[in-house]
Parts: sequence; C-alpha cells; structure tokens
Amino acid sequence: MVTGLDGLLCEEIRPTLDGSSWVINIGLVSLSLPATAIEREPDLAAFLRCQKSSQEIRSESQWVHALVKLLDEQGCVTASTKQLRSAVGIARLHARFSNWWYSRYYGHPIWNRLRADLSTELFAQWAKRTYYLSKSAGATAARSVTCSSRKSVRAAFLKSAIEEYSHHHSFYSLQPLLDKIGQGDIAFQGATPGCVAFDDQMLSIATRDDCAHVFVALFQENTAEFSNQANHFYDFVESRLNIPGALAGWRTHISFDHEHGHASDFKELLKEFIDMSEHSLRISVLRASATLDFLVESFNELGPEWTKPAAQVSDDLREEFLGGLGRVMVVALSHCIEKPNSLVAFGRVVEALSRQYPVVVQKRPPALLGALALLNRLEHAATQPERFAAALAFVLTKLGERQLVQVLGPLPEVSADAQMLGDAEMLSYAMSAWDRPINCFLLEDAQS
Repeated sequence: MVTGLDGLLCEEIRPTLDGSSWVINIGLVSLSLPATAIEREPDLAAFLRCQKSSQEIRSESQWVHALVKLLDEQGCVTASTKQLRSAVGIARLHARFSNWWYSRYYGHPIWNRLRADLSTELFAQWAKRTYYLSKSAGATAARSVTCSSRKSVRAAFLKSAIEEYSHHHSFYSLQPLLDKIGQGDIAFQGATPGCVAFDDQMLSIATRDDCAHVFVALFQENTAEFSNQANHFYDFVESRLNIPGALAGWRTHISFDHEHGHASDFKELLKEFIDMSEHSLRISVLRASATLDFLVESFNELGPEWTKPAAQVSDDLREEFLGGLGRVMVVALSHCIEKPNSLVAFGRVVEALSRQYPVVVQKRPPALLGALALLNRLEHAATQPERFAAALAFVLTKLGERQLVQVLGPLPEVSADAQMLGDAEMLSYAMSAWDRPINCFLLEDAQS
C-alpha cells in the first residue's frame, strides 16, 4: 500500500513472460501483451520487472501510457502516504483491496463445483448461506448508525439499514425455495461457523472502524457489477434443477442494488478517510481483510461434512486470545447490573487476567483468524451473562486454562441450551480450522 518508493507495481501484481506474451493478472482479469511490443519499450519492460517506477517511463506510444494509467486506476501501482491522502488515492487503494479479494472469492473451488457437480443438497447449502448473509446486512448497517462518529457514514448506513433489513425475506426466502427441490429440512439448520464469524466481524467493524466497514460494504455492493455472470448462473441452476423462475427474487435484488445506488453511496464515503494516519489505515484494511477472510471461509462449509476434527490449539492462538480477553470481559461485566452473581464471577476473571495481560482496548486485531473469531463470538454473547459464561468456560477448558475456569466458578452445561450448543460448535471450529494468520495483502506492512 505505502512504500518508500512509489510508482512501482504492487507486490501481488507480478507480470510473467509466457512464451511470446507478457501476462498481467489483475484480480479476476488477465491482460496478455505481445512480448515483442513490450521489448520495443524498454522503460515499460523495466517497469513490468519492477526495475523502474511509472514516473520514469518515457515513451511516444499512447498505448503505453494508457496501460500504465489503467494499472494505476486499478490500484496496481504503489502510492506514497501523500498520494493516499486524496479521494483518488483512497479509491485506488480500495480498488487494489477489491481486486486482491475478488481473485480469492471468485477463485474459490466452490464455483467450479457448483457448475460441474450441482446437486439439490449442494444448492440448498448455497442458498442457506446466501440467506444468512443477507439477513445480517440490515443489522450491521444499523450498528454503524448507532456507533459512528461521522455524520455522512451514519446517514449512508441508515439508508442502507432501511433498504436492506427485509431483503432476506423479500428476495431470498429460504423455506419455499428449498421445498421446491425437496431439501426443506436444510432451512431449519443454523448458519455455519464462517457465516457466524463474518457477521460477528461485521458488527465489530461497524462498532469501531468506519473505514473497514465502508471498505467491506463497498466490496460487497460492487459485486453487482458481475450481474450478467450472476444471472447466467441463476439460469443454469434453474435449468439444471428444473425450478424455472425460482430465483426471480435473487435477480430482482441485483436490480434493486443498482437502482438504489448502494455502491455509489459507499464509494462517496471513501473521501472521509483521506486524513487517517498511515498506521490507522493499515489497521483498517487488516480488519476489512479479516472480514472477507471469514466470508471466503464460509465456502469451505458447503456440504454435509464440513466439520473439521479437533486439533491441538497453538500457543500463539492461546496467547492472542488471552491477550484480547480482558477487553471482552469488561464488556460482559457492563451487562451484569441485574445479574449480581455474574458480576462477581466476571469481575474475578478480569482481576485475574489483569495480573498478566493489559485490560485495554486493542488498537489492532489479533494476527490469527481463530483468535479474532473467538473474541468476536464472546463479545456478541456478552449481553447475555449466562450464555457468555457458558461460552467462555467452553473456550477456557479447550485451552487448558483451568485456573481461570475455577475463578469463573460453577456454570450451566453447554448442552442445556440450543443457543449455547451453537456457540460451542462455532467456537470449537474456530480453534481447529482457523489457527492461522489472517489473509491480508497488507499484513506484512501492518507489522511496522
């Protein structure tokens, strides 16, 4: 994102010489250029090899300058801090962010599987995922309205909340659709861990990071630009499963987004962040990347056997979780006015944690995706002391933190409540499947 040398090709844009052509991959798009034409432009060739900056290119060929301009506008060229502090600069940063994530989102193997091996059960799981993701849109927008300090951000997300809150019911109604294909039982299954973690992270950034929230919201709304491909896919599904017109609501939703200018609303908000410090901007992009990491992870859970076996939790995940737990405990403590026993129990845990970890608001998210998922889920449950206590005890037991479990005291059984059982399933999955760093094209920069 920000380098000492601006004007160079970004690290993830690495042109390759493939026979008689130079190939440049930009997200989902590949540009193929004749090698003979490139070699006749020595400055451009040096630029593609990252030996020269865009400012150093000298050429009388209009196509050379058009190519460099295209790469710059798509966020493929590094920028200085000064360049980012402009509406154009922040828009190009978002373009780079989006290209990086579109390549991972649409490059996931599930897309080939949906076309090559589409079954009624697989589509039912896909439709359920779509339903739950749509269901969260209005709620997370509403959270931003209540938490943002920026008037323009509050206004944009209020508009979004009013327009989106019923879309899961109006356009993606699940039960009637799954009944058509004989998979109605799947409509009663809950959201998979990736969807839950995505929702939790969306609520987190809506609460404390406007820039991250706008980056993700704009990424999502910009997917409407792929409406032709989406409609072709819906045609394919209806034909393959013999359910003509069943996805009419899905098509209408795409048109709705276009007509109401959702993408342009969020794009306009990008200029709100041109005065952010370089460090804060990097943290926001890391948080936004973690959100989309969960979104892509939810693809891995489509199918009847997505649960991963239990695995040994790493020391790094344990430390990151415990390092961030103090803040979440304080949040839970604040909801215990009418629960005196929980107030005492949670207070004891905060006191015990504070002897080893600082109980402060962390300025950056954990580096491990699993730790982030655990902390977000607990914070989501913090408004319900009994549910929070059961979830916390479950995680601490899995991590082998017996002393903290003893400090917390006697608790209800996890299996005694369906909601607590759902939390346990998600928390267990997070510890086994996501004990890894967050995928982020800026992660190496964010370390500084």
